[in-house]
Amino acid sequence: MLYTIRHITKFAYESTVSESIMEARMQPRSEGRQRCVRFGLSTTPASRVRLYQDHDGNIIHHFNIPGRVSRLAVGETSPSIGHLADTPRAGLRGRGRGQLVALLGQQQVARSLRL
Repeated sequence: MLYTIRHITKFAYESTVSESIMEARMQPRSEGRQRCVRFGLSTTPASRVRLYQDHDGNIIHHFNIPGRVSRLAVGETSPSIGHLADTPRAGLRGRGRGQLVALLGQQQVARSLRL
């Protein structure tokens, strides 16, 4: 089964701030039967988002907005969080199988479902 997660955090400051430096811990983990196939983080105003992995295996995104701003938005989209082991093998045909193959690729689907 595939899930889509969308999240946005908005900041509104009473007066402008001269710089915004932030870290975000929003990316779902890939472990056990859960796989985060894609993840995207964006900011408004736009910034260069960088990432690193912490000692616990979490992906940390960090960014800096060096101008004066009074509003800031951080958005995250994980369009394909899958619990592949829970997908019924017999029922994965046609359009559902096609969507899964488009996201993961034929070899990954075959390995995950042991086809």
